[in-house]
Amino acid sequence: MELKATFPSTMQILLIPVHQRQRLSFISAILSTFLSANPVCANKNHDLTPIQSIRREYQTKHFDKAHEMALKLLKKQEERLGKDNPELIEILNLVIASACAGKKCADTTPWLLQLLELRKKVLGPKHPHVAVSLAMLGENAEMKGDLKKARQYYEKALLIRTEVEPSLVQATKRNLVRVDKKLAQK
Repeated sequence: MELKATFPSTMQILLIPVHQRQRLSFISAILSTFLSANPVCANKNHDLTPIQSIRREYQTKHFDKAHEMALKLLKKQEERLGKDNPELIEILNLVIASACAGKKCADTTPWLLQLLELRKKVLGPKHPHVAVSLAMLGENAEMKGDLKKARQYYEKALLIRTEVEPSLVQATKRNLVRVDKKLAQK
């Protein structure tokens, strides 16, 4: 009997409502949920795809190894497909998730920006997943102490969510309030 792994698409996993999470890191919550919800199943030859191997390392809490593997795969796929190919979305999620799990979220800005551009290209500028990317960039900027930039990203996310994803408007407003409090303390 051959076992096949089935994984939700990047788009499916990003539909997890943020408001159901308590004060977990926005980036970690989305991406960790994506990775941990996908048990690795090998085929009859016990061969794993590169993505399955990365997930296995992540699930066994070998975050640095998973990150290294994800970066290598991203570089290889960018060379093969180009940096603006939508097929990179899943790999970018793996790169970002493994970096954040390894306590290196602040280093993910270039990949978050690339993910944002890919989502805009594939889904359009007012899609809920574009808002997710903007919110992730907001949290990233906030973690790095760039509160003005964080506020800009959160405001852009709020505009989209107000229009197409009202269930997340309050969570985004709370992000803005938190940033405004930090800005007022400066």
